[in-house]
Amino acid sequence: MKKRAIFSLAMASLLGVATALSGCGGNDANTIKFYAYGETPAELIAYKAMVDDFNATVGKEKGIKVAYSPKTAGNEYESLIIRTGMSQNGPDIYMVPEKEFKAWTRYGLFSPLDDLVKGGSLNLDTIWKSSIERYHYNPTTNTSTASDPLYSLPIDSSPTALFYNKTAMETAGVIVIGVEAKDMEAWNNNEIADKYGKKKSDYPTLQNVTVPKKGYFRSVNNYYSASGKPETWYSPYNNDGSLNCVLVFNDEIAMNWDETEDLACLLTKAKNSSSTTTYGYYTEWWFNYGWSVGGDCVADTTGNGDYIYTLPDYTPNYTVLEGTYTGEYTGKTYQVGESLETLDKLAIAKGQTLTPAEDGGYKVNGTQIGSETDPESAIRASVKTAVEDGTLGKLPSTKTAITRFASLAGASGLNVAPYPNDLQNVTSFSQFTVGNIAMLIETAANIPTAKKEAQFTWGVAPLPQYRQYANPTDGADDTLVVEGRESGHAESTSVSIRANSSKKEQAYTFMEYLVGEKGQMVKLQQGLVPNVKSLVDTDEYKQTGNFTYMNVFLNAMNNQAAGDWWYMPDTQWISIWADRLNGDVRNGTMSLDSWFTSYISATNEQLKEYK
Repeated sequence: MKKRAIFSLAMASLLGVATALSGCGGNDANTIKFYAYGETPAELIAYKAMVDDFNATVGKEKGIKVAYSPKTAGNEYESLIIRTGMSQNGPDIYMVPEKEFKAWTRYGLFSPLDDLVKGGSLNLDTIWKSSIERYHYNPTTNTSTASDPLYSLPIDSSPTALFYNKTAMETAGVIVIGVEAKDMEAWNNNEIADKYGKKKSDYPTLQNVTVPKKGYFRSVNNYYSASGKPETWYSPYNNDGSLNCVLVFNDEIAMNWDETEDLACLLTKAKNSSSTTTYGYYTEWWFNYGWSVGGDCVADTTGNGDYIYTLPDYTPNYTVLEGTYTGEYTGKTYQVGESLETLDKLAIAKGQTLTPAEDGGYKVNGTQIGSETDPESAIRASVKTAVEDGTLGKLPSTKTAITRFASLAGASGLNVAPYPNDLQNVTSFSQFTVGNIAMLIETAANIPTAKKEAQFTWGVAPLPQYRQYANPTDGADDTLVVEGRESGHAESTSVSIRANSSKKEQAYTFMEYLVGEKGQMVKLQQGLVPNVKSLVDTDEYKQTGNFTYMNVFLNAMNNQAAGDWWYMPDTQWISIWADRLNGDVRNGTMSLDSWFTSYISATNEQLKEYK
């Protein structure tokens, strides 16, 4: 109730401003106003091209003209929308930052889209599901299910992938190929070329080697971290500087955590003095670590928006290996590759209450279940049975995944990544383009910057993914025991219709263009990732010249979701723990063990405020 009171007070003051603004501006019946912003110049150029194309085609045909107003991204834009959102003459359609979507929905700034979608021609099934589902929202329950109202549609999605310095890898002796896992046998048999036009026969050192279906292959002394913490890395060079093994990087297959760290060590100057890059690997996001093992930073304890904080969860996670699995608590049918929700993995029955324990575990009706020394005692008996019969596979805990993420930098960690403090006055992407960071997880919005500024050959690869091999000390063995899901975050920007617009139908016609095939093709031609799945198979897409890297981003759209900043109406709950994780812990001034248990209570108290 406290949070709703805050929203009400905020809106009371904003409505006064809106009333004062309501008499401003014109009201041309044939013109709709569109406010847009871009994080990069390339995005604004693309949006302007989309508006121009609409006005010359669909708009001309239907008698609709769009007045385009580009704005500065950030707080200035957000303040502008809040000031004009309830006015009579604000924008008819405007872009919505993902992190503001839920708060602005609660403010009442948007017109619901469900009836317009039903009466329109846009087929939502043509848009990546991960892009659409985050714009359903029920402000009362704080849930985002398919049955909740739809308030926005995505104009732009910027998925994440691993940008890599191909020149640095090849200088270090790594052979870079691009072959999908399903085609590796044919490539090994010299029947096909990879996406770069290279056959196996083009590499003399590979003639007597069968390259496994792995993101990174090292034939001798491959790095393996059995404990989940940094362990010994061995140089692949002889005393004379020659390689004592075969090194192959495949940018069409995701590396697992060990492979990522092995390659990162090779490309870090402190571990390999001949490396041309200072650091081997950097990411500022925990998502592809925690999500890959089926974890998250919150869990809904009832299915009705009652969230608790779960990054410190030390209980194992579970994924479907074969067939299907029906959750005993939720009744949900899980498919192969899907991970169980918290309520379905834990030993809790209907009618019982799940609450967090101070050590990162759980309580059922006030009594703690399991412990960090015996985490599986907290797991439902039917889940354990499903593991024994091969239906489910056991994955690491969320805590294990976060530990791996946080252990990349510093002398006490693996020391393959810079401290966040080292990047205070520069961006991580600028450190990639100048050649200081060899591998970097970043969004597709950075493609134009890489094209313009990188002074080396670069590419993109899938995000690292949890994978457990049958014989992890043998680099040639690609037999999988269990793997986590492909996962990462895709930053999204949407468009909404202002609640008080008098031109909702005209605005929706423009919205259909922006998020449909015609508008998204214009955006694709500008080098940005489209939201429409069908464009992947068109000749126009294949002729853009972006296929070698764009394909990775497009595949990522099948598996990428909104970041944690989208989960709640504001980010106060995140600041409690994330500022310390991304600051003190990753800068080496706070122990990870201390961090895991220091912010559980405060975060859970803040999460209660959103109901």
